[in-house]
Amino acid sequence: MSSQLDNIRKELDRINKPNWVYTVKTLEENFHGYPLNEDQMPASAILNILKSLEPDNNVEERFLNRVHNLDCFTYRAYYLDETNNNEAIYWNPLVETFETFSKNSPINYQTDVEYPATDIINQWIWKQIKQ
Repeated sequence: MSSQLDNIRKELDRINKPNWVYTVKTLEENFHGYPLNEDQMPASAILNILKSLEPDNNVEERFLNRVHNLDCFTYRAYYLDETNNNEAIYWNPLVETFETFSKNSPINYQTDVEYPATDIINQWIWKQIKQ
């Protein structure tokens, strides 16, 4: 990912948002180990988004509107908690790495909608990019 991260940094510098690199790195680290194609990983998809953005007053809004729809958010993982009546415990890629979650031997699948919900993804990203 280092050359990809270099390209992301260049694009972030171009749009005057160098601090956003931490958000991209967090998402990439949280999805590391999940069985996705390289082009579905957050960094690859975000790099494509960044290339299409112009450095203007609406860059944050356009970034948010595109990132919350990333394909990676349609992938799920869960396991059944045997200590709690087999309750399904879902992986939240905004707060936990897949590598940590995968210690529970999760079931992985894809759906048509994002998880967490897009408003929650937006809130998380907004908080990250405003730090």
